Amino acid sequence: MVTRGHAGAVVVLLAGVLYCVEMEPPEISQVGHYGPHRDKLFEAATDLRHINTWFSWASSITPMDGLPLSVGKQFKVAYNLPLGQYSFLATVKEIKKGRKIVVEGDNFLRPKLTAVFSQRKGKSKLALTIVFQRRSALFQLNLGMLLRVVASQQLGQSLLVLQLFTNNM
Repeated sequence: MVTRGHAGAVVVLLAGVLYCVEMEPPEISQVGHYGPHRDKLFEAATDLRHINTWFSWASSITPMDGLPLSVGKQFKVAYNLPLGQYSFLATVKEIKKGRKIVVEGDNFLRPKLTAVFSQRKGKSKLALTIVFQRRSALFQLNLGMLLRVVASQQLGQSLLVLQLFTNNM
């Protein structure tokens, strides 16, 4: 006969196993196509004056210094939540002018956002990819699933807002 105590122990055991099992974190990507040349698109996307507008899913993104965008540049990313503000630092890890930017967050979700700019047949393309780098199956199969759904929607929204900016170029 299985009692509540046994069921609880099984759940705890299963959670412990899933926590220890590692898996490759899935990536979520969204792609936008734009009229301006890739270099102009890169300029628009990296214009720090507009980063809070086209990345509106964060409550605020604030550069930690007045220096130009480069490897090592940090941003304070803040979210206004019902229980107060949650913030973390995001650092530019890689930048190839006109082609690619990689930014990683230092919070427990370990987000990594990659923006790849390309040009083909007179149109430019921006592919945004986010991966939550925690490798625990417990995280990826629970909170990670929800975060990927929300992130996919937010990346799509960001690409749409960037489209509005670039229509005026």
